[in-house]
Amino acid sequence: MIDRIAELAAATGEFATAIADLSISDMGKQLQQSLAAMADVERMAEGFQNTQSQQDIMTLLATGKSTVHGFGQLLIVC
Repeated sequence: MIDRIAELAAATGEFATAIADLSISDMGKQLQQSLAAMADVERMAEGFQNTQSQQDIMTLLATGKSTVHGFGQLLIVC
């Protein structure tokens, strides 16, 4: 699942780049501004998704560490 979030972040970044490229083509000024704003939002989403995937990894590692510790305590008791 963590890999999927990272892949989604990369795809979002690629989409933001494509939108930014469109915003500088020969279009009406209002459409250019709208596409540029949309590209900014997509870049923000990419950053949030990257942060989420990093936090998911940290949570998974902490959960694994806690589980191993719990098993260790159980072995000591037995």
